[in-house]
Amino acid sequence: MGISRIATHVITGIDENHEVYTDDQIEAVLDEALNYTDLNKDGYVDYHEYRINLEKGKLKRSGRKN
Repeated sequence: MGISRIATHVITGIDENHEVYTDDQIEAVLDEALNYTDLNKDGYVDYHEYRINLEKGKLKRSGRKN
């Protein structure tokens, strides 16, 4: 399943009052996530970049500095 399909996948019956995001809003969030995670700016997130950002997230959640 591609990123855009995952991002626009709708689960029905869970919450009828959820906010609906526009395609532009979804694209902006995904672009920001890619820019933050893609450390070498090659347009891809490789395993090394993924692991670095996973650890950054763990540190942030635990309240420690990166």
